[in-house]
Amino acid sequence: MMNKKQFIIEQLKNWYVIDNILLECDPKKCIKNTKLYNEYNTIKSSLLMTLHEFYLHKKIKTLKEKVTDSKILQENANEYAKEIKKITSHMLNSPKIKEEMTKTVMMESKQFKNSELSTVTSVIVNKKFLTLALENALIGKPLLENHIESLPQLSDMKGCIIYESYKIQRDALVNLALKIRHAK
Repeated sequence: MMNKKQFIIEQLKNWYVIDNILLECDPKKCIKNTKLYNEYNTIKSSLLMTLHEFYLHKKIKTLKEKVTDSKILQENANEYAKEIKKITSHMLNSPKIKEEMTKTVMMESKQFKNSELSTVTSVIVNKKFLTLALENALIGKPLLENHIESLPQLSDMKGCIIYESYKIQRDALVNLALKIRHAK
């Protein structure tokens, strides 16, 4: 069981990682619209609580170091996010994901006939990148570090519900981040 201080440090690290992956900046500085800023932080907070519940349920330990300096924690989170982005970029080049994105682009371009194919493609690739990056940072890497080879969410009903809730919140946060990026 994680103590209160470890819990706060873990949540803060993930808070910074999410900001770095989705916005690449401090939300206070890059989200000018107060409503969007509040919505972003509300969804992110909810996602982090659901993620913590998932970690507890699956007995995933995420903290290896005990950092008490917030500046160092933020720097570590930024380095972690850079590493995750690099991994995710390589993943997007895999034949399976390229094929999946091509199918999605073809379906979406039929829906939006007036949109340029390059615009549709850009939106789909950005969304896939952000979704995969969050999944790698918040679920994938912690599972690997705990020597869990595959996502164990289907082994029980509670784990499945928690993971599905996480995915809904993650997707909502990614969609909002894309909206914020577009508004810049």
